[in-house]
Amino acid sequence: MRRTAVILVSGLAASLALAGCSQDPPVPLVLGDCLIISGVGDSGDSVPTVACDEAHEAEVYATFDVGGSDTYDEEAVVAEVEEECVARFEAYTGEPYSSSPLDIFYTWPLAEGWDAGERGAVCAAFVPDESGAPQLFEGTLAAF
Repeated sequence: MRRTAVILVSGLAASLALAGCSQDPPVPLVLGDCLIISGVGDSGDSVPTVACDEAHEAEVYATFDVGGSDTYDEEAVVAEVEEECVARFEAYTGEPYSSSPLDIFYTWPLAEGWDAGERGAVCAAFVPDESGAPQLFEGTLAAF
């Protein structure tokens, strides 16, 4: 049975920012970042990162740029991002997404970001509870 991915939309996917009060520009999420995703909405909300040996809810397992034309087509962008995130899952976790107990969420650029040249996508995995919500865990998902 195919699971449905949880999706987090972001206007600037690869520029999801570290939470903080700094006036510095956002720090992009990178492979292996551990995240707290509860309470994060859409439209580019900040995603707090923590050390992976601390309790966290998700882990970035892939980042990439979306291909495509200069004209924004959200349906095509989302389809490409989902396909890439599922395809890259096994390389990081060692298990195919279809048989893993983990679930995924991903981000992609919205039209405003696309028009400004944003093409970044982020894939992250998490351990779902019975309701599908992320659970806290410690360590890396690569060893899960």
